Amino acid sequence: MNLKEKFFLKILTKNDYSDIYKHLIAIKDLEFSSKDKIAEIRKEKFKKLLEAANKTRYWQQIINGTQTQSIEEFPVLTKAEIRANEDELWNRETTYVTATTGGTTGKPLVIRRNTECQTLIKAWLWNARFNYGLKPSSKILFLNAFSKISLKGRVKMRLGRKRILEAFPSNNAEISKITSAINHYRPEAIEGYVSGILSLTKREKIRQIPLIITTGEMLFDHQRSQLETFFNAKVRSYYGSNEIGSIAFECEKGYLHINETHVHVETINDKGEAVLEEEGKVVVTDLDNYTMPFIRYELGDRAILTAEPCDCGRQTIRVKKLLGRNHEFLSGIEGRQVQATQLSGFLKDLKSTGELQFVQKIKTQEITINYTGQGDKCTEELRFVQEYLQNALGATINIQLHHQPEIEKTSRGKQQLVVKIQ
Repeated sequence: MNLKEKFFLKILTKNDYSDIYKHLIAIKDLEFSSKDKIAEIRKEKFKKLLEAANKTRYWQQIINGTQTQSIEEFPVLTKAEIRANEDELWNRETTYVTATTGGTTGKPLVIRRNTECQTLIKAWLWNARFNYGLKPSSKILFLNAFSKISLKGRVKMRLGRKRILEAFPSNNAEISKITSAINHYRPEAIEGYVSGILSLTKREKIRQIPLIITTGEMLFDHQRSQLETFFNAKVRSYYGSNEIGSIAFECEKGYLHINETHVHVETINDKGEAVLEEEGKVVVTDLDNYTMPFIRYELGDRAILTAEPCDCGRQTIRVKKLLGRNHEFLSGIEGRQVQATQLSGFLKDLKSTGELQFVQKIKTQEITINYTGQGDKCTEELRFVQEYLQNALGATINIQLHHQPEIEKTSRGKQQLVVKIQ
C-alpha cells in the first residue's frame, strides 16, 4: 500500500488506523497460505478462545475443567440460549464495543466484542474491497440502513472521498440525494443492502456503476442478474452477520471463501454431524471474540460447503452455495420443497414481473405471489411461475396472485423472497 492509500485509510479509520493496517497486512500475507499454516493459526486462536470462554459463567459450566480438543465437541449455541443466558455469556473484564442484531427472528441480541476483534472485522472488510479492485482512495457510495452519522463523521467521509446515504429513502428528497450522488459524485462502487441497491433499478437517468458490493442479506441469482444488467457492473457479495461480523468474501472466480483465520464455519446435518458437499445449517465460531465467545453459533442460514481447490489459488474452505435462511423454502405435498435459491435460479431470466415475494400459509400450504410488474408480458411470466411451483410442489397447491406497488420489507429494510405465516 503506497503513501497515498495509507493517508486515505488513516482518514477513514483515524482512531484505530494502526491496528486495522497491522491486521490488513497480516491478512494479505496469509491469504494464499497453505492449509497447514492456516490450521496452525486456528489452533492457537482456539486455545486463546477457550481461555477467554473459561472466564464466563456460561462456558465454565459447559467446559467444566475438561480438556476439550476440538470445536466440534461443543454443543451448538442458539439465539434462544443466548437470550436465556445473556448475563452469563460475556467477560466484564475486557474492553469492548456493542452491536445488535436486526431482531427479525425475535428480540434483538446485544453483541459484545473486544476492541481488537472489532478492528479485525474492519480489516477483513477492507481486504475484500482490495480484492474487488478498490482502494482507500476509491470513490464509494455506501447505502446504509437507518444510519445515523454525525456531522464530523460526514466530513471525515467526504475527506476520504466517500458518501453515506440512506439505503431505504422514505421521501423524494432522500431519493433525489441518491440519484444526484450517483450522477454527479460518480462513485466507482456502491456498497450496501441488496434490497436497497435493487430499489435503484426502478429509477431512470442513473449512470452505470463499475462495481456493486452487496452486504447484509442474501444475494440471489436473479438479483445478481438484475444488478449486472441495470448497472452494467461486476457484482460481488460479502458474507457476514451482526453477531459474527466478517465471515466470507467473494473471490475473483465468483466463490465465497471463508475467512478461516478469523472464523470457523461448519454445516451440520439433521443428525448434528458436520458435513461437506451437502446441505446443512451454518454454524460459526468467532475465533477472535474474547469478550462474548460465540462457539458453534447457529447463524440461521443454510449452505453447502466445499474443500475443493479454487482456481483463484486460495486454500480456504469456500461456500459452494448459500441456500438462505433455515425457513426460506416453500412446502408442497409429500414433503416436497423448493428452496429460495431454487426459486432464484428460475426467476433470474424473468423480465417483467418486477419484484417478487412468495408468502406461504403454514397450515394450508396456500401460496400468495406478491409482484410489482404490470402488462401482458408480466401476466405470461407469472403463469410460468405458477406452473413451475405446481410441478415442483404438487398440482393441488393453491397459488394466488397479488399485485402490490412495492414489496413490504422487514423492520431492518430487508426484502424476504420467501415468507412463512400461520
